[in-house]
Amino acid sequence: MTDTAPRSWMPVAAALGAVYSFVGIVFAIPVTHVQVWRYAA
Repeated sequence: MTDTAPRSWMPVAAALGAVYSFVGIVFAIPVTHVQVWRYAA
């Protein structure tokens, strides 16, 4: 393994965190049960 970028996982972790937060916010919006499952599919 090369030691040129030891923190290369940081942008990946930040992106995953942003996506996780976005999904949490979207699914927290009060919608009907059917709409939630349609969006999830």
